Amino acid sequence: MSVPAPIHHVFIDFENVREIDLSLIGCPNFQFVLLLGAQQTKLNVDVVVKLLEHAGSVQMIRLTAMGKNALDFALVYYAGRAVAAAPKDHFHIISKDTGYDPLLLHLRSTHVRIRRHEDFASLQLLASGRESPAPVQNQEVAVPKPKPAAKKVVQVIAAKKTPAKTPAVKKALPINALEKSLVYLRKKKAENRPKNEKALMNELASHLQKQAGSAEMHELIRKLAEAGHLSMNDKKKVDYHLEAA
Repeated sequence: MSVPAPIHHVFIDFENVREIDLSLIGCPNFQFVLLLGAQQTKLNVDVVVKLLEHAGSVQMIRLTAMGKNALDFALVYYAGRAVAAAPKDHFHIISKDTGYDPLLLHLRSTHVRIRRHEDFASLQLLASGRESPAPVQNQEVAVPKPKPAAKKVVQVIAAKKTPAKTPAVKKALPINALEKSLVYLRKKKAENRPKNEKALMNELASHLQKQAGSAEMHELIRKLAEAGHLSMNDKKKVDYHLEAA
């Protein structure tokens, strides 16, 4: 008697991964949940047509309110409902956001078959049968044994004390840095906005009078992307979504 193929539930973080492998839609034993942010108001026509053709295996959920990590929390909620309804199925999250990983490690330690994928390549292997789903026992979290504490060696000769270095104070961005950046970018014509991440960081740093490659400028770019105001592909090309709320 043959064992039935497992059901795969795929949750797509469309704020983070904006391209869908349409060849997977409609594959047997695959169910898709597409989650869109509040500012995502447009979908490619080919995507819409494919979703409509396989409406029975696709659910589209669009958030109506904005907020930090709002889509991430919604995705985890719907994934949790699916796990509770069919705990022996297989679950997948498509996102480059590593913030999901601690939760997924915990779920795998409770024998839930769940993984995060940065793209659709590994799902293609599963759908074609070229990769087998990892068994639950291989997904349990191994807790490393604590290393024995090193023995302290007491020196007989007293060493000359050196004053402790005062930690450098990290200069934070002004509270309204994100709002000032949005106002600045919205005033520019679309064709005059920076085309890649490096150019964007340099231009905003000049506008805010900050060091271009500093940690706070990287954090500002991350917050703009997290809030849905911009997105970048693998080549760091920037797409803007600056419509005022």
